[in-house]
Amino acid sequence: MKPFKFIILICALMFVLAVPLQTLAQSEGDLDKTPVFVPENSTVERVVVWGNDVRIAGTVKEIVVVIYGDVYLEPTAKVDLVMDLGGHVHDSSGKSRYKDIFEVSFNQELLNQLLLAGSLILGLWSLRLTLSFLGILALTALGLALRNRLRYARELLQEQGLRMLGLGLTLALISLTVSVLLTFTVIGIPLALLIGVIALVSAVIGLLPVMGYLSDKLLASSLSSHPPLTYFFAQAVLLVALANLPLVGFVFILCVGWTGVAVTWVSFRKKRHISHPKS
Repeated sequence: MKPFKFIILICALMFVLAVPLQTLAQSEGDLDKTPVFVPENSTVERVVVWGNDVRIAGTVKEIVVVIYGDVYLEPTAKVDLVMDLGGHVHDSSGKSRYKDIFEVSFNQELLNQLLLAGSLILGLWSLRLTLSFLGILALTALGLALRNRLRYARELLQEQGLRMLGLGLTLALISLTVSVLLTFTVIGIPLALLIGVIALVSAVIGLLPVMGYLSDKLLASSLSSHPPLTYFFAQAVLLVALANLPLVGFVFILCVGWTGVAVTWVSFRKKRHISHPKS
């Protein structure tokens, strides 16, 4: 019985939300306004009514669905589930003896709220799509600009990927702790912001070798033989797609960012050691 009730509920909601309120109001004028009545000591399987009121004194085994009408439950009524869309449920028994009563009044305020919620969801989805598109373009451009400086970082990830992740997490925790402590003083706030900017830039730069490392593991090996633009574009699409995965996408981008910070920091120290060797 439960799957049937669930299907009825979904279909009724879709119908009411899809049909304009003005159209339903005009159609109600053509309906017979005589209330539907289930008398006492009578039993029916289900009641589905549109545009009329329903009065129940008997037993309904499955479900009562009323669209744009009221439901009146007499003291002798026995109902498992009542769903009223666009009206009200009146329980004259004065006590809750029914398993489920679902009531939604589709007035102008509710419709405005639904419109606002839909607009908000659409806006957030559009913002996420725009940010994803801009992220692909930015990562592709950075990959092309820095492609000759990523060899050591790629080799570092191949040999010590897990170590870079752990080191990145440690650096992130240290940076966060120092930044929080600095915010307790007025002079320290600019320094905390500077630390945050440096960490963010390091993470973005470090995304490039991580992006290449992931593409080597997940994409076809023949991708490296394509032109650089195609190569870095495919890597950027892969990274953004993984970051947009539900639930795990946020954790993934955190891990990638931490690893990127570590790779950038180790690469910078290596380059500095080569440029200024100890005497």
